[in-house]
Formats: sequence, C-alpha cells, structure tokens
Amino acid sequence: MKKDIIAIIAVLVTVWGCSKAGSPAAATSPSDLYPTPTATPEMKTFAIGERYCDFSPRMNFGAASGGGSLYVIAGRDISGCVSDIWYTQDCESWVSLTAKAMPAARELFNTESYNDKIYITGGAGKNIFYNDTWCISGVTLTAVPALSTYTARASAGSTIWKDALIIAGGADDKASFNDIWSLNLKDAKTWVKLKDNGDKGFAPRSGHKLLNFAGKLWILGGTLQNSTLVNDVWSSENGVDWKQVTPTAGFSPRRNFDAFVYKDRIWVTGGENAAGEYPPEIWWSVNGYYWVSTTAKADFGGRSGAAAVQYQGKMWIIAGKGKDKLKRDIWSGQ
Repeated sequence: MKKDIIAIIAVLVTVWGCSKAGSPAAATSPSDLYPTPTATPEMKTFAIGERYCDFSPRMNFGAASGGGSLYVIAGRDISGCVSDIWYTQDCESWVSLTAKAMPAARELFNTESYNDKIYITGGAGKNIFYNDTWCISGVTLTAVPALSTYTARASAGSTIWKDALIIAGGADDKASFNDIWSLNLKDAKTWVKLKDNGDKGFAPRSGHKLLNFAGKLWILGGTLQNSTLVNDVWSSENGVDWKQVTPTAGFSPRRNFDAFVYKDRIWVTGGENAAGEYPPEIWWSVNGYYWVSTTAKADFGGRSGAAAVQYQGKMWIIAGKGKDKLKRDIWSGQ
C-alpha cells in the first residue's frame, strides 16, 4: 500500500509539472516592448541662417562640429566631386582651408566627431572607391595610418559608439555590404571587423543611417542590393547581433536622408523616395518602433544628400539637393 501511495504521488507531481511547463506564455505585444510616446518634443520651426553660404552649392558632402567650429567637407557640386574644406564659428562667415583640402575629390563618405576631432572615412570619386581614414584637428588634416582597414565603399552608415568609430554597410560598384567595422579612437591603430559581410541581420544596403541611441546601435532605411528602398529599423547591443525593431517605420522608404539623435529622440528628415521625390517631413521616435510626424514645419524644404549637425546647442540642416537645384543654405532648429 505504501508503495502504491508513493507511486500515485509521483504521477501527480509529474502531471502537475508537465501541465505547468506546457502552459503557453502570454504573447508580448509591440506596445509592451515599445510604449507609445506621449510627450511632444519642443522642436520649433527651423529658421534660415544663411541662404547663400560661401561654399559652392553641393550634396553628398560631409559635415561635423569639433573644436568650436562647424565644418563642411568635399562632396559634389555642379562641376562634379570636389575636395575643399570650409569651417565657421558663427554660421555666417566661412573660411576655406584650401591648402588643407582632401587629397582626392570625393562624395558619399562619412564624417564623425570625437574629442574635438573630425574623422573622415571612405567615399567615392571618379570611379574610385576609398577605404582610407583622415582626421581634421583645428585647421590640420592628417591621414590615420591604421594597420588594417575596411573594404573600400561609399554610402555607408557611421557613428561614434563606446569610444570607437563604427561604419556599417555601404556599397561599391559591384555589391552592397552588411558588414560592420570598428576603429578604437583611443589609439586609432587598427580597424576590427565586428560583423562579416553576408551574416544574418539587416540586409546589405547603402544610403542608410547608423546611429548611437539609448546605448545601442541603430540602422535605419536605405537602398538594398536590388535597388529597393526600405524603411526598416534594426538595433544591436553589441554590433554583432541585430534585432529588427520594425520592418516598416512611420516615414516612407528612402535613401540619402538625414537622421540624428537630439533631445533623447531619433529624428529623420529629407532624403529621396522611390518616386524620386524629396519629402519635406520631420519624423521622430523614442524607441525606433513608434514614429511621430512632428508639427515642426520643415521650412527648409525637401532635399537629399544634405547634412544634419548638432552645433552650439542647435540642430543645423546644411545644403543638399532640392527639387530643382543644389543648395548652399543653412537652417537651425532647437
């Protein structure tokens, strides 16, 4: 009898355990992971700073702030790719660093600011794709002699993350990439590959944006290998493993747009959509999933290949290509 009772108890315990283990977990909804934003940021209408800056009208250039100055670097103007470098401290008067121009005219490269220095990577010009790294400190331009380097490319995404310069994706004249490279800026000696090209995660692309937001890396939009424009959003905590936050963000699929982090939000503006139009929109998100079309009017108009830079506590939209022509204006908002 005692053995029978023990056997019955054992069966009941097993059944109860299996029943508990087999209970389906409650499904996690997007609203649980990404709460709907309630607060509206205080981004006012952008105001014109200078309608005709001293540099030539251009697109696909680099812009960054460092050492108390705002820089505009190379890009494409009406004559083709250029190599000039300009800087300002008041956003009104611009000084040309003619003697310190880029060694090769280029466009579609990346510029990032770290410890008052401007780092320049990659790009293309005259059917040549570059994999070099340059640094501007004040009025001095020098090459960064990294021991190894990334594959030559243009239209990549870049950002500063954990004291490192990160580049992701991009394309050459044969293919698009989805690899990720890192240069530790404490010594700037060696480029390290964090993610191999072809690995799982976001699809190979160009004309997208890479951001550092909320301690993570973020990929937004761009053009896939088959020329399809996308508006997906991905995030990663380590640069290796990537999670799709949403396949379709609120803003329309686009390339060569501006995206930046400001007031604890991700902002997206400008770019070119599948119809070849330049949407005059401003979108923001606190989590990459829910996107809000801001009430701030994009008075600067739709444009592609522009630059968005934070400088002196404001966000600045610079130049780019509008519907009819290249621009050389500058707008500020806060």
